[in-house]
Amino acid sequence: MPKNSLVKALVLCSGLGTGLALPSPVSADVVTDWAARGVAIGSDKQVPNAPFTRVLAMMHVAMFEAINATERRYRPYKLDLEVDKATSKEAAGAAAAHMVLITLFPDEKPRLDQALQASLILISDGEAKTRGVELGRHVGTAIVASRIDDGSGARESYRPLTTPGVYVPTALPIEIMSGGIRPWAMERGSQFRPLPPPDLTSDAWTRDLNEVREVGALQSKTRTAEQTEIGRFWFFTGPRTYTPLVQQAVETKKMDVLDCARVYALVAMATSDAFIAVFAASSPSFCTNGKVSAVTMVHRLLALCADRTLLHHLLT
Repeated sequence: MPKNSLVKALVLCSGLGTGLALPSPVSADVVTDWAARGVAIGSDKQVPNAPFTRVLAMMHVAMFEAINATERRYRPYKLDLEVDKATSKEAAGAAAAHMVLITLFPDEKPRLDQALQASLILISDGEAKTRGVELGRHVGTAIVASRIDDGSGARESYRPLTTPGVYVPTALPIEIMSGGIRPWAMERGSQFRPLPPPDLTSDAWTRDLNEVREVGALQSKTRTAEQTEIGRFWFFTGPRTYTPLVQQAVETKKMDVLDCARVYALVAMATSDAFIAVFAASSPSFCTNGKVSAVTMVHRLLALCADRTLLHHLLT
């Protein structure tokens, strides 16, 4: 699995929609089961999206690396391993996922230990199983170690641009440092930045501002039913929204355990990089050059203008 750009990862993910020639299926339940566990833990703990996708990328990359090492069907992402082909893929994948999650969520160790035993009890005892567990633990530890200095632990350093005596919100923007996390496939978080916002005196700015105000209003008279449904759909974001789609895709294709692990790893890396890119593009150093978004402007005008007639005059 080459480490090039996010685009390459997304191209590889396009295999989800094509008729790939796959080997005879081996149970992929170990991958989908641990995917569901990872999502459940992150959701229960309300982990923000950027660190949440980072956790899942670590887990799925570890599973892929461990399972792929048993036959080297694909180029590894990070680890160059040579192991006995008789090593249990399922044991390796489960142990790798378990090692990543107990390292990142030590308070969940009792439950995760039980989950690992539930995965391993389905595998016949023997050398293959033992080697698989050892391989998985080694790979999980190595993948976690490879991300120690990836910028995810950077302390918040943003300070709003203001003047003495002028109030600024006590709460800082969410995930303000997430754009600085080292990507999985992109060269850097700022690789795909959008163009700066339009000038405040431009027609484009006025149009965007009015569109947000009119379409986004609680009792909007211009928003269609379809737009309302789209807005409701995107109310939830992150892994809990798209992981079931990945599961449906791999089950429909009847992928074996290695191809299943590969697809999950590709999706996890691509989505983690996508969140990094989003937060890099919305970072204060990029966005607060004297301009604010149309959404922010509408909120500020609503707060400042008690006279809605005056507000309407300002916005039209």
